[in-house]
Amino acid sequence: MTHGPSLLGTGFTYTTEIRRHDGRIERAEDHNLLPQEAIDFVAGLLRGSEAAIGNWYVGLFESNTVPDAAFKAADLPNLLTECTAYDEATRPAWTHSYDGKAVIDSLGNKATFTFNQAKRIYGAFIVSTSTKGGSGGRLLSIARFASPKDIDAGEPFTLAAGLTLIPTSL
Repeated sequence: MTHGPSLLGTGFTYTTEIRRHDGRIERAEDHNLLPQEAIDFVAGLLRGSEAAIGNWYVGLFESNTVPDAAFKAADLPNLLTECTAYDEATRPAWTHSYDGKAVIDSLGNKATFTFNQAKRIYGAFIVSTSTKGGSGGRLLSIARFASPKDIDAGEPFTLAAGLTLIPTSL
């Protein structure tokens, strides 16, 4: 059997923005890794063996670690050192919309992190639990940034994530 283009396209794209104290805005775009946990979850949804998850949340990690396909939500606090140095009480929600064609993203409702201390951030993730520093739930996506983000206390950091279900070349 020959398989066509991926149902999930190329996976998630993460768009970040840092508003610097001096007024500059730094933007970047990075791509993710769909861990095996996410692939198994999507396969279970399509096969009817998994229940849908109604809410997803975004988080950040500060460990200089390269995630691989074996990473799970249980690895977030220890192996990736999830960053919790922001004022929000929980991980921000990944509040996404669907364009009715192929794209699901949160560009219209970015997650905001208000840092309360200076941090170097190496990447971001999407997970099914809101508990800051928690290890439960399902890991949907994880992205290591091409360059780490150095963020000072008080600088807002916003994050949007999205994916194209079917490549646009079809």
